[in-house]
Amino acid sequence: MLLRWYLALKNLPKRLAIASGPVLRLVAALLLLTAVIALVADWVHQRPWTSSADYWQSLSPASYANAGKLVSRALGEWVWNPLIGALLALPAYVLLGALALALGYAGRRRRRVNVYVN
Repeated sequence: MLLRWYLALKNLPKRLAIASGPVLRLVAALLLLTAVIALVADWVHQRPWTSSADYWQSLSPASYANAGKLVSRALGEWVWNPLIGALLALPAYVLLGALALALGYAGRRRRRVNVYVN
């Protein structure tokens, strides 16, 4: 499946790949803002850090249950419980901040290097 995604992204036109940079940076900024809001909310309420799974279950419990069923059916139960469950057990600000950094890095402006041969 990852190979199919890689080949699909590799075959995208170069303009589309260049145009995705600002979108990735915008999504990264929104995720970083959400991470800061989650950090401040937990800090102000003086409670233990709220996990991403707790936020997801409080916002949309049906979506969380359906995602668990879908992943378990498509990839197996072992993917949802130990792997994705461990990621969702992280504090929300850590997971959202890591996603923001990854998308920000993926959408960064590339430095153009001009090589002149005389």
